[in-house]
Amino acid sequence: LPNQARWSDSATNYGVIKKNAKRLQSLIDQSTELGKTGSELQKVYLTDSDIIAFVKETVQGFDPLLQSRHVDRRLNFSPLYLMASFDARKVEMIVGTSSFPSPVK
Repeated sequence: LPNQARWSDSATNYGVIKKNAKRLQSLIDQSTELGKTGSELQKVYLTDSDIIAFVKETVQGFDPLLQSRHVDRRLNFSPLYLMASFDARKVEMIVGTSSFPSPVK
């Protein structure tokens, strides 16, 4: 049973690492895209969803890095949910850049 528990922990950690790596790659791609387009108008891809849940999930993806930098974060929303039309990639990029205003070392 201990081996099974360790394997489960490793699988969970791998899943978190993989999810964060994909998110980081997405942010890098988005930053590159912004740099290339300059002041050109960009296409907006709207999705109808709970934007508060989306922001919470996005910020949670940064928790391991925030913890390693001893950063305590708190998110409080009122209302608890808000259905909206938004471009998920752009909101994710805004959340990512606002979470780390200085370069990550």
